[in-house]
Amino acid sequence: MKEITVKITEDKEYKVCIEKGILINLGEYLSKTIENKRIIIISNSLVNCLYGVKLLSSLKRGGFNLNLIDLIEIPDGEKYKSLSTAKYLYDELLKRKVDRTTTLIALGGGVIGDLTGFVAATYMRGLPLVYIPTTLLAQVDSSIGGKVAVDHPLAKNIIGSFYQPKAVYTDPEVLQTLSDKDIKNGIAEAIKIAVIKSPAFFKWLEKNINQLLKKHKDLLYELVKEAVSLKVDIVLQDPWESGLRKVLNFGHSIGHALEVRAEYQDLSHGEAVALGMLIETKIARNRGMCSEEFEGQIKRILSFLSSSLSFLPACAVHHADRRKQESINIDIRELDLNQLWETLTLDKKNYQGRITFILPEALGKVSPIDNINKEEVMKALEEFKKEWKLC
Repeated sequence: MKEITVKITEDKEYKVCIEKGILINLGEYLSKTIENKRIIIISNSLVNCLYGVKLLSSLKRGGFNLNLIDLIEIPDGEKYKSLSTAKYLYDELLKRKVDRTTTLIALGGGVIGDLTGFVAATYMRGLPLVYIPTTLLAQVDSSIGGKVAVDHPLAKNIIGSFYQPKAVYTDPEVLQTLSDKDIKNGIAEAIKIAVIKSPAFFKWLEKNINQLLKKHKDLLYELVKEAVSLKVDIVLQDPWESGLRKVLNFGHSIGHALEVRAEYQDLSHGEAVALGMLIETKIARNRGMCSEEFEGQIKRILSFLSSSLSFLPACAVHHADRRKQESINIDIRELDLNQLWETLTLDKKNYQGRITFILPEALGKVSPIDNINKEEVMKALEEFKKEWKLC
């Protein structure tokens, strides 16, 4: 097992435990992690169908009384990461007379984790929280660092807080049930952390990306361990995102704005971040901050997402995929740049009215730039659309 300690303060730490098949033995680990045996599991119907019974069986073997365990399902999708869904969960917790000693377990991907964390942080001013991330993106990114939030129709993750879990239990075996799209989403976030912090990890990803896309078990395990280690190293230096940790937002300024404009539908977070990295790298290139060769590296490593993002002629797409392609193409081709800019002005990463992006200079080196202007964003978007034949 790979254990990574996240020590936020002298008296506050938790472990990220990464092990193949850990879900089977989770009851034993949880019996040592949480004090009260009253548990509420929050998941969606798909994840519950795949892993709900397995988790309950593991808890029973660990000595938990299943009569003290409830499971609440919420719908799947980013659009449900909202205050209205949080209210539904508050209602359900109140119906079950949940008190401050009840542990919430987030069993699912990033939406489940962010939403459950938000509810845990705000219900009765704080409940014990445990993450069991089941998507690659959640395992390498969203379950790490203590950010919890819900979306607003005008801005992503704008309502939230920092709230640390009691533990994170990551089982790379569950990644075998993911769709190709979900694997790609997670790889995009791994590429982000590699660009920010580790040229060696970037080169490893370049070398192994085809096998990762085929869900090679050992390579996915290595990817999760390395990506988590890199992110934790940054988080520990700046837990509250007052300085260094802001570099983790590379690709997320444009990416979040695109998700908002798409109304949190069709365009997934991983796809949006990939688009954000491409466009923000182009802004850096236009500013003379990075080389043409570097921009080419970013384009090449993200080229595996081209089919997922539907950068193809309509005739080449099967009928079942056409609705998604048309939706994404509308988002990009017919994007109202003035509206996009307005969305960017609401981004939580801005400071005193200055639009702030994290722009790359080279592998392992990115910088916060707080004087981004509308004209350069529009120029980069237009250039991007031409290069990817989205005009």
